[in-house]
Amino acid sequence: MYLELENQYTKKLKITLQFKIVLFLLICLIYSLIYNVNYKSKYSDEKVIYGYVINYYVDIDKTIIYLKGKEKIICNYYGKLDVNLGDYIMLEGTLELPNENTIFNLFNYRKYLKYEHINYIFNVVNITKIKDNDNLLYKIKNNIIKRIDKSENKEYLHTFILGNTKYIDDSVIESYRTNGISHLFAISGMHISLFSLLILKIFKKYKYKDILVLLIILFYMFLTFSPSILRAGILFILLFIKKEFKLNINNTNLMIILLGICILFDPFIIYKIGFQYSYIVSFSLIIFNDTINRQNKEIKKLLYISLISFIVSFPITINNFYQVNFLSILLNILFVPFVSIILFPLTLISFIIPINIQLIINIFEYISLSLSKINLFIVIFPKINIVFVLIYYLIIFYTLYNINKKDYKKIIILIILILLHKFSPYLNINTKVIFIDVSQGDSALISLPNNKSNVLIDTGG
Repeated sequence: MYLELENQYTKKLKITLQFKIVLFLLICLIYSLIYNVNYKSKYSDEKVIYGYVINYYVDIDKTIIYLKGKEKIICNYYGKLDVNLGDYIMLEGTLELPNENTIFNLFNYRKYLKYEHINYIFNVVNITKIKDNDNLLYKIKNNIIKRIDKSENKEYLHTFILGNTKYIDDSVIESYRTNGISHLFAISGMHISLFSLLILKIFKKYKYKDILVLLIILFYMFLTFSPSILRAGILFILLFIKKEFKLNINNTNLMIILLGICILFDPFIIYKIGFQYSYIVSFSLIIFNDTINRQNKEIKKLLYISLISFIVSFPITINNFYQVNFLSILLNILFVPFVSIILFPLTLISFIIPINIQLIINIFEYISLSLSKINLFIVIFPKINIVFVLIYYLIIFYTLYNINKKDYKKIIILIILILLHKFSPYLNINTKVIFIDVSQGDSALISLPNNKSNVLIDTGG
């Protein structure tokens, strides 16, 4: 009788805890929505702005400066830059609104910058340094950047240490995207895990090794701040707290709490593609961890990890890029071990010991460029709305839940949904007139009923 009452009490506590966690997430989501609606710039028509340099990089003939003034702002400067991170500077110039997409459903630069808390671009005429950097963390980061810039492997050092892929050739970056492996070059949970494991092994006899790892991760979050690194860093902190205080919270609830905390840190974070990928993949791998661990061979584990990651990120990919490379399921099995075991560690070693790994980098890039030319497995999908995205995720988690129970037949439902989505335009009997680049009036595309034919009319002068 006593045990029965105790079990009922425990069950009631779990339900109460679950309700509070879900309520917490709901409040955070409402906060994000309100913040988005009421978000306004603190700038208007300033000709002179002041702020701290928080980042910069050279882009062909100009230097792009990220400044923290009244708010974060991008500044374009054509000329030699003599500043460091953390310097307080005065800029003279003009404000300009970022461009919006002139073709619907394509990349909207203004919206992208808004989600980065940037509302304006400042075209700089003159720069005056007011005060040198006196922030210790920025001093460390400045020294790291100077050391990286001297390295023969600086492209991938900037990528893996600072989370900046702008130094890698555009065609190579595009091949990574096409092959579905670009996540390997965005600082994320994988890199946090590798750093943590390395530090824990080095200091395995040190009593406070977990605290040491925690402090290093906090510094790394400052060094390479991004949505995915924020997620990975906060998750490590939550796991640390759970372990230290012996909290009875399962990992699923921990991921829900994580999402809420990330929203409180940055209300726009749920709109960022990098965070969407990072969170949904991590969440899914935790939920279906049993399915992965049941595999008795490492290659099968890698296959399941790659398959689950591919399936759960599928709606995000097609909703933003309208195409997906089904070959990426297999490519990740090849590239994930190579990057995590060979390229990533060697790149970090080259930061400490000046070794040249360009041969390995060149071979890797050549393979990626070659594989990206295989178009057979690249499938283009039509645009979907949020309702269809939710339907996708209901079917996806239903399918993965049944795979977890070794019921593989349910995958047919997901395949049917994908096929219906793919061929849905052929069911549309309406004629459409699509103006391509409305701002310039270059051309108009007329789509006839049932997609019988398309007519492209040049409207340019």
